[in-house]
Amino acid sequence: MKIQPDVENLKIRRTQEFSYEELEQATDGFSEDSQVGKGRFSCVSKGILRDGTSVIVKRAIKVSDAKKSSKEFHTELDLLSRLNHAHFLDLLGYCEDGSERLLVYEFMAHGSMY
Repeated sequence: MKIQPDVENLKIRRTQEFSYEELEQATDGFSEDSQVGKGRFSCVSKGILRDGTSVIVKRAIKVSDAKKSSKEFHTELDLLSRLNHAHFLDLLGYCEDGSERLLVYEFMAHGSMY
């Protein structure tokens, strides 16, 4: 079952929709070498987009309830696209492809998220 994103109803700002293939290529197939963190609900990988931009890609771990997962993803995407604060990484874009849910953030070189 493929769930289509209902992004038209969201007020997404300043973000780009990426293809799954583009993010897969940027992170070397989400390889372990590109992985910079892993939690209970997501894996975080460093990548480089085709235009040379360094990014962090947060890939949600697939869950059995795809409808609930999609709704939560849209809520998070809507909220994050509105944030503009010095203590938050900028959300550059997102990808929703089948059961894949990914958020793309700016990369903070030599920085810390803590």
